[in-house]
Amino acid sequence: TGAALDVVVTDPKLEGAGLKFVEGPQTLEPGASFTFTVDGEYTVTEEDVVAGEVKNTATAKGSNVPSVDDSENTPTPEAKAELVIDKIAQLDDANGNGKADAGEQITWYFNVTNNGNVAVKDVQVVDEFLKGEGITPVLTDQAAPEEAEGETPEEFVAGTQVVLEADQIGQATFNGMLKPGQSLTFVADKMYSVDAADAVEGEIVNVAEPTGTPEGDVPMSTNEDDTHNPMPDAPKDTPAAPG
Repeated sequence: TGAALDVVVTDPKLEGAGLKFVEGPQTLEPGASFTFTVDGEYTVTEEDVVAGEVKNTATAKGSNVPSVDDSENTPTPEAKAELVIDKIAQLDDANGNGKADAGEQITWYFNVTNNGNVAVKDVQVVDEFLKGEGITPVLTDQAAPEEAEGETPEEFVAGTQVVLEADQIGQATFNGMLKPGQSLTFVADKMYSVDAADAVEGEIVNVAEPTGTPEGDVPMSTNEDDTHNPMPDAPKDTPAAPG
């Protein structure tokens, strides 16, 4: 048996990722071997994570010998879709008493982060209290105000803020893919006006939750976050003076 001529290795997955084999065609004598190398490292993709492993097959071939394939599958971490939210209430506290008086207004902000390892599309914020008031959380390029210490949910992690296109600002749904580690900020499209009816409950409480559709139909987990705006104590009736 003679030498194997013009031996090369091809690997469509690596080549599709822009990697190239460093060495050119080789001549291999009977019993000899040669190690081909690529010019960089392969970066695991979201598609790999959704698939549960990195699958690739390399083929060695020469001009005068049959080709031979070899496959190597590397497991990836379990695909996890997770959106976390931090909701912040900004009170226009006209009298400075730290409470929501009738006639004052509240603006709510919502920071949403993809804390999983797959992208999520059509991200929105659901807030039933605001929905009942005709108020919608919409995308904004403005940063949310700072939150009091201890108010941020334990599970919330701030991510890299997405730079929104002009036509995305003011939309209720993010029409892009929120990638792992990225964050969006939503703001209520109208301020809520505190009225006397709120005083009956003693505080204004509402809950928000993020929603979206993960890549690859991976099950998704979310958290809820609420805000509490206390009302002033109702004035006590003054007993009538004895006659």
